[in-house]
Amino acid sequence: MLLLRAATASRMRDEEFSRQQEIAATLTDDDTSDRTAVARGATLLHHAWGNANEARTKLRYALCETRGSRGNQEMLWGGRRGDGTIVAGK
Repeated sequence: MLLLRAATASRMRDEEFSRQQEIAATLTDDDTSDRTAVARGATLLHHAWGNANEARTKLRYALCETRGSRGNQEMLWGGRRGDGTIVAGK
């Protein structure tokens, strides 16, 4: 969700982006709500996006190495925590 929200943030109006920045400034690390995911993703710096994308890619390759094509399916159909980390599907 984090990467998706970051990718779609460029379509926000300036007022909405400013509002998301205000929300993001008040969040705690343990908050995993949908509102938090939107605010964090929308205000994610490009450097942080690159790091999150790299972690996602490494996980995808690791799943594919250990589970073959099923690893890719888990990557696609698993879940995500509020911080954007992937929870593999069952």
